[in-house]
Amino acid sequence: MDEREAADPERRAGNWASRFDRVVLMVPADGKGLREEDFIELSSTKQLIGLPGSGKTTMLVLIAMWLGQKGHKGMFIFPSIEVWLFQIAMRH
Repeated sequence: MDEREAADPERRAGNWASRFDRVVLMVPADGKGLREEDFIELSSTKQLIGLPGSGKTTMLVLIAMWLGQKGHKGMFIFPSIEVWLFQIAMRH
């Protein structure tokens, strides 16, 4: 996505690679709080929670883009209309 945005000077750079490097995936550990994990099982409903700026929207956008590139479909509920409009713009 960084390369795609760099090729189009009208797009705002998202710095996707560096943003994704800072994301730490934490999943519930039965009665023990959270544990760090390397993957998300996408076979059922998931909810991402975290403080503002913790990477929730970045993670959703990256998952949505990856699924689209692989020909899969999914439903994502974003926190604001601005994110949805960004997704529409990224398709064109």
